[in-house]
Amino acid sequence: MGINTSSPNATLEIKPNTTNLLGATNEGIIVPKLSKTRVAKMSSPQEGTLVYVVDDAKAEDGGGTIASYTGTDTKVEEIIGRGYYFFNGTKWVAASNGSSIKNIRRDDRTVITIDKDENGISYDKPDYFVHLTGDPTLIKFPAPEKSKGRVLCFYNPSWNGIIIEPQPLEQMGVLDASMTACYISDGVVWMNATEY
Repeated sequence: MGINTSSPNATLEIKPNTTNLLGATNEGIIVPKLSKTRVAKMSSPQEGTLVYVVDDAKAEDGGGTIASYTGTDTKVEEIIGRGYYFFNGTKWVAASNGSSIKNIRRDDRTVITIDKDENGISYDKPDYFVHLTGDPTLIKFPAPEKSKGRVLCFYNPSWNGIIIEPQPLEQMGVLDASMTACYISDGVVWMNATEY
């Protein structure tokens, strides 16, 4: 089947609108935009199904934010941030861009709350590498049960240790001075993945 073409090269081929080829009209495909709650309600999704998960308290489907999901469906446990997800036959997984850390930034606040950027504004990137540029005293991690598989990394060039809440396993609860460390959630606790 072809859209804007009479000789498609696949089961479905979509070409730009030829009547306005050089214009500025919007082109592309918009897949269903759903909340994590709504995705979890799909009782038997087909392998290969693609959706865009929103993280919006005012989601059109009424499902709310990703953090507001209170269910226990393991099919959606890897939905931890806004973006494209496809059903692999067992669970919904992110359409990967090939990078393991999706957000690298600097932060100079005294208290750093993950899921907020350096200006304190909510931020939807699931993984972080944060270069701590100020003199922070505390890093607040999100709840581990809402972050299964998520990776958080920090570089602390300061002379002070930084307290981490909640305290990760395999560490004394402090990111030592002049150290880099990464943490991963198993859905129950945060663990130090760098073993220092």
